[in-house]
Amino acid sequence: MDDNQYVTLLSPLSGEIKPLRESKDEAVAQGLLGRGILINPDGEKVFSPCDGEIVLVYPTKHAIIIKSSDNIAILIHIGMNTAQLDGKGFNVFVKDGDSVKRGDLLMKFDRKIMEKNNISLLSPFVFPNLNDNDFLSVFSLGKVAEKDPLVGIKRK
Repeated sequence: MDDNQYVTLLSPLSGEIKPLRESKDEAVAQGLLGRGILINPDGEKVFSPCDGEIVLVYPTKHAIIIKSSDNIAILIHIGMNTAQLDGKGFNVFVKDGDSVKRGDLLMKFDRKIMEKNNISLLSPFVFPNLNDNDFLSVFSLGKVAEKDPLVGIKRK
């Protein structure tokens, strides 16, 4: 990625966009996992926001890290405290090392299982390897459809 390139990432979920500070998880709210946003999903499918490589599918299937072809690390974490489900309610279609394209289906999750277990669906969409000088632009707060342009990043 050259210094003048602006990368647009698609929304991995449909739902409502909220600022990270609204997370009840202090580490997420304070940006300790990276800069980004929360998505309160209204669907059950998760899509790749970019072309890239799957770096890690968490063993509990609740989160995926992607390295974009522009070398941006992306963490898509479904819900809060979903690791406690130990994979129950998650169906992941990718594995570590897989190449993905923008819009590829990565996983499905079962909202009913999370609601039954009183788990918040607020899902962090964060970028762990951005530094303070990198520019992150969220195109809009409010409703977003899956695969719509959602954020822009310019590395410094």
